[in-house]
Amino acid sequence: MAADRHSSRAAGRPGQLVFALACVWLAWRTLSRVVAAWSFTTDDAYITLRYARHLSAGEGLVWNLGEAPIEGYSNFVHVLIAAGFAALGELEATPLKLIGCLGLVVIGYLQWAIARRFMRPLPALLPFALYSLQRGAIWWSVSGLETSVYVAVGCAVVLATLRGLGFARVSPGTDSLEDGLGLARGRLRPGALALAGGLCVLASLLRPEGPLLALAVGLAAGAQLGLDRRALGSSFDARSYRRAALGFVGVFVPLMLIYAGWRFAYFGELVPNTVRCKAGHVDQFALLEDYWSAAPLSLVLAVIWPLRRVDARVLLPLSILLVYAIALIGADPLIGHDLRHLLAAHALVCVLASATALRLAAWVARGVGPRYIEPALVVLILVVATPLGGLPSHDDLRGRASGYAARTRARAALGEHLGRALGPGERALLGDVGVAGWTGDAPIIDAFCLNSAALARPPLRGEPGRQADWILAEQRPSLIVVHSRSPKQIEPRGQIYRELLADPRFEQDYVQQRRFNAKRGAFHYVVFRRRDTELSGPRVEPPP
Repeated sequence: MAADRHSSRAAGRPGQLVFALACVWLAWRTLSRVVAAWSFTTDDAYITLRYARHLSAGEGLVWNLGEAPIEGYSNFVHVLIAAGFAALGELEATPLKLIGCLGLVVIGYLQWAIARRFMRPLPALLPFALYSLQRGAIWWSVSGLETSVYVAVGCAVVLATLRGLGFARVSPGTDSLEDGLGLARGRLRPGALALAGGLCVLASLLRPEGPLLALAVGLAAGAQLGLDRRALGSSFDARSYRRAALGFVGVFVPLMLIYAGWRFAYFGELVPNTVRCKAGHVDQFALLEDYWSAAPLSLVLAVIWPLRRVDARVLLPLSILLVYAIALIGADPLIGHDLRHLLAAHALVCVLASATALRLAAWVARGVGPRYIEPALVVLILVVATPLGGLPSHDDLRGRASGYAARTRARAALGEHLGRALGPGERALLGDVGVAGWTGDAPIIDAFCLNSAALARPPLRGEPGRQADWILAEQRPSLIVVHSRSPKQIEPRGQIYRELLADPRFEQDYVQQRRFNAKRGAFHYVVFRRRDTELSGPRVEPPP
């Protein structure tokens, strides 16, 4: 017996070495790309900072000072975190970016821990190897938004749920690859399911779609109950399942009711303004088509696995993917590029895709032991960028980040100008409100409706013609900032600006004041002032 243990340890040493080297390689590959993309901070991160600044100053969750509260952010927890940093005198994007990068590290561990319910330690590195092939995994981690933190919380929900349902890790000493992918069940853990319920609440505070995770948990747990009832027959213990379900429901439901009650009391509505604003896009399947284009092989492999064996390990990731696919039909893809809204589901798809890839490798190399198949597959996916997701180059990330930084500088200069040009009681209209709204803190009507309740509600919602009439006839902002694709001519970006420029009242009432052009890209800003405010408005410096 001692000899057997000695030979087992000796056989495992090459695998442990490959595991250590693979971890180092993954860490370097990911960190180097984070560094390359670091200068990217998305415009919407500054919306979070503006709300946090107003909150920390005692003004509440308002977009414009003195106006009614509005939920124009989509990341309540991040607003609170940023307000906490504001109290320390550190209200800027850097802490949020660092938290996002920490979230990426946590994702890597949680994917590994979930995959250990399917496979041994070495191949359990495959999900993060696949996930980090997607540019969005890096891009949104450094963006200053909550994306990677939300993905990490979603993975934590899955891990806690699987633990609660009794799914244990596969033994590292398993010699058979088939057994290594087999079922490992223990007793139900109500405490772990209670933790899953609490994590679903946290996810709901991080993102408006957080309750979808709770729905997916309910679907998968209900299906697992049916499978267990059928398999166990008369020995099925219904009481233990009720106790486990109560652990989840007893945490999630009361806390969500408290949060919903506060939201309704504070904002006067349950649906965030951001959800109303971004729903109902004309191209209903844009985000789903983007996902299929970005990761077709991962999706196919993820679906193949259930043909072999179905239980909650499979049903929960697929349930999350399903509810996300349904919820994102009609969602505005404006800031959903690089899979931002689907990364939470994709992180779990990568787990199922890895399990299928391991099985297929075992089938192709029949007769070869897992201690050879697993390292070969891990090395292959680490070294080669495959159709599972093209590994972004450092130059690509650095170039995109540099181009966006040029756009950000133009918006910052615009924001400073608005702060100087607007007099008491005056407001400006523009769409890219993040950096510009953060830099000058000027009163702004958000042309893209995130922070303007009237534009996100009927009869104006989704009606650019009516919105333009409302702006010119009722709001009559002192300044209108037109977004242009051209640095010299006016080529409006967005239907709302096309409608404004086509309205005779715009030319009659407004005169061009100055331009703010980005040195790179097609994002330029042309400031128009209402003619009857030219003399009464503050004196501004001429264009440089």
